[in-house]
Amino acid sequence: MLRNAVWTYGRATSFARPLPDFLILGAQTRASALREEQSDKARRLNRLADRIRNREGFDVDLEAAEEVRRTGWARPL
Repeated sequence: MLRNAVWTYGRATSFARPLPDFLILGAQTRASALREEQSDKARRLNRLADRIRNREGFDVDLEAAEEVRRTGWARPL
């Protein structure tokens, strides 16, 4: 209830307290970084999809794969 009152007060008086420039710049920088991360992730996923579609080989450690098949995915404690 107190949180709602503080939030309402803050919204009602925000016009008198503009956000500091450093806060705005920080938010813009973070938003830009998030867009870049998402773009990078999309590029990597597209590259992986292309490799699968084109049946390109993947570097696989056959010995490790056989061990996982034999023992399962659990790691020893």
